[in-house]
Amino acid sequence: EFTQPGLPGWSDSIPGVEVLEYDVELAKQLLQEAGGYPRASLPIYYNGDGSHKDWIEAVANQLRENLGINAVPAPTVTFAELLEKIRDHELDGPWRASSIPFSPSLDDMLFTIYYTKDGAATTGGYSSAEFNQLLDEGRSQTTLDAADSYFNQAQEVLFADLPVIPLWYTYQATIHSERIRGVIVGPIAGTPYYAYELVG
Repeated sequence: EFTQPGLPGWSDSIPGVEVLEYDVELAKQLLQEAGGYPRASLPIYYNGDGSHKDWIEAVANQLRENLGINAVPAPTVTFAELLEKIRDHELDGPWRASSIPFSPSLDDMLFTIYYTKDGAATTGGYSSAEFNQLLDEGRSQTTLDAADSYFNQAQEVLFADLPVIPLWYTYQATIHSERIRGVIVGPIAGTPYYAYELVG
């Protein structure tokens, strides 16, 4: 879904999550009902200075083989260039993106990417009054359980609108010596290295 396992309040059974199931026959049927793909090709953008080439090509191959859509990997030279083209709305196809929770909460991931701020849509152009209201309701709650209930309802809106298509979670292994005490593994900005203590 639109957050990640391990976060407080995370659920794998949010209504609407079935839209992300891999079902080639259903995808073919829905594409046909929609009138097919209208363009000669579908560029999939990514930054060429990262490690994305292989999986972008795999996604493009699946779209070509399963749906007959001429998906074409379209790299930019740098990540900065990709961000600039996204910001300036110069891309005419989907692009690769990733999300990292900088605090251990559903709210962090949902608000940062999908919430309409000061009347402006997200970088990707998504804006939903219903989604915003549910996040606002969640943020006004006094307990985490109550807040997370609203945040997961907000994800139902995202499943209906599909502003992005979540593909996978990334897991990172952490190894440390028995001589280190106080190890807490968190997201990139949340792992408190300053609290580690060398013992023995």
